[in-house]
Amino acid sequence: MNEQTRRVEDKSESNIDKAVTAAKEKAGPVREEVKQKSSQLINEAKSAAGQAGEEAKSMLASQKDEAARQLGGLADSLRQTSQQLRQQDQRAIATYSNKIASQIDRASSYLQERDLDALIHDAEDFARRQPEIFIGGAFTLGLLAARFLRSSAPEPEYRPQQQSYPQPTTYTAPRPTQTAVSSRRVQG
Repeated sequence: MNEQTRRVEDKSESNIDKAVTAAKEKAGPVREEVKQKSSQLINEAKSAAGQAGEEAKSMLASQKDEAARQLGGLADSLRQTSQQLRQQDQRAIATYSNKIASQIDRASSYLQERDLDALIHDAEDFARRQPEIFIGGAFTLGLLAARFLRSSAPEPEYRPQQQSYPQPTTYTAPRPTQTAVSSRRVQG
C-alpha cells in the first residue's frame, strides 16, 4: 500500500506541477498585457495633467497681463487727477497722487516684465524674508476678495408675504366678588 500511495502522490505532484506550469504560461501574456495597459494609462494621465497644467498656466499668464494693463490704466487716471488738482491749486494732494501713480506704474511694469514662474519665486522669497507682512497682506487680500464676491453676488428676491393674522381678542377677567372675611383682633 505504501508503494501505491507513493505512486498516487507522485502522480498528484506531477499533475500539480503541470497545472502550475500551464497557469504560468497562460498568466505570462496576461501579466505583460496588464503591464502595458497600466503604463499606457499612466502615460495618458501624465499627459492630461501636463496639458491641464499648461492651460492653467496660460490662463494665469493672461490674468497677470490683464492685471498689469489695469494697473497701468489706474496709474494714468491718478496722473490725470494729479494734473486737475494742480490746476485747482491743491499741490500737496497732487504730489501725493502722483507718487501713488508712480508706485502703481512700477507694479504694472514689474508684472509685465516677469513671467509666472519668476513671480511665484519672488513671492516665495518675500514670504520667507518677511512672513508677518506676507501673512497680513494675504489676510487683507482675502478680506477684500470676500467683500468683493459678497457685493457682486445677486441679491436674493425677498418678498414679504402679506398674511392677515386674526386680531387678538382682548380677554377681560371677571372681577372677583368681595367676600366678608372675619378678622379677629388680637389684644395683648
